[in-house]
Amino acid sequence: MAIWDWTRRSWSPIGIEVGSSGVRMVQLSHDGTRLHAMGRRELPPACDGDLYSGDRQTALIDAIDSLRAQSVFRGRRAVVVLNDRQLLVQNLRVPRVSELSLPDLVERELAERLPYPIGQAEVRHVTVGEVRQGDRLYREVIVFAARSETLHHIVTLFDKAGLQVCAMDVEPAALIRSFLHEYRRDEDRASRTLMVHIGTARTVVLVCGEGHPLLIKYLQIGGRQFDQAVAEHLDMELRAAASLRRHQGDRRASRRDPDVLRSVREATRPVVERLISELAMCCRYYSVTFRGSPLSRVLLGGGEADADLARLISQRLNLAADVAQPFRHIRAETPIEDAPAWDVAVGAALRERYASPKPAATQPAECRT
Repeated sequence: MAIWDWTRRSWSPIGIEVGSSGVRMVQLSHDGTRLHAMGRRELPPACDGDLYSGDRQTALIDAIDSLRAQSVFRGRRAVVVLNDRQLLVQNLRVPRVSELSLPDLVERELAERLPYPIGQAEVRHVTVGEVRQGDRLYREVIVFAARSETLHHIVTLFDKAGLQVCAMDVEPAALIRSFLHEYRRDEDRASRTLMVHIGTARTVVLVCGEGHPLLIKYLQIGGRQFDQAVAEHLDMELRAAASLRRHQGDRRASRRDPDVLRSVREATRPVVERLISELAMCCRYYSVTFRGSPLSRVLLGGGEADADLARLISQRLNLAADVAQPFRHIRAETPIEDAPAWDVAVGAALRERYASPKPAATQPAECRT
């Protein structure tokens, strides 16, 4: 006789990404195979980069109320994604042999980099592997730190919006989960992938292998910089430039105005070149730090991801490049046209679906830095 498991939930937590331009919410079936609800609302510009201050607090609560009223989100449980606006993310090297424990070593190194006392921080770390620097071995560690007061403020804000924050997620982890859900083959997961998520205000770059982060870096390059470049080049208002760029990007290739498209590409070329230069430096850092496992592909996600940019990055980095499709194995009633923009929110909704993976196998490298 079958026995009902009353403790098992039918739906995932609501994955929530609060970004520079708006908030995204996604809820999936518990096994991650079906889309249950999703929605996005615009938010006012962030003041001094703080996504949860000023007028944004009221606007965020109103946006969540609106999304929950118009969509069929189930329950109150939410996974909220933290990014570089709330986090300090650092790759650190600590001695392989020390009288101190690894957490103590990490905190000692981190204390010099935090803009506030270490006692006010919540700190987590991921051990990446061992690297050789000269004749000594070090442990490469990725550290995430957030001010406790900031986390409490975010939890309180979502509580006012009627949601219970069951977990705080970090953006790179959400991106890796989205990748694991999209790429199912063992060889894809084991290979080293350069993930590039281009948002409105900045880009997160990470290298992952076997579901484990090896390198994380945030770049101050995003859609806003592309819009500003077009506005200056064509002597337009910023809003008009953004509309022009989106309008051309949303059209099928056969319906694009070639003259306008040429002007947009010419205007954004310096920003694209700067982005590719930064990606090339990340690739070089990875190659001299972790030998024996070369990068196999680039996965481009975020609201600024498109096939044209992926092709250009592929040519310049000499790597295969794909545009992320986070809903590839998730059934939805209608096609989702801006799917790459949802990779972070989908990854947050998948938090309970994927257990924390084991660290990727790495070999000591001769580091030249």
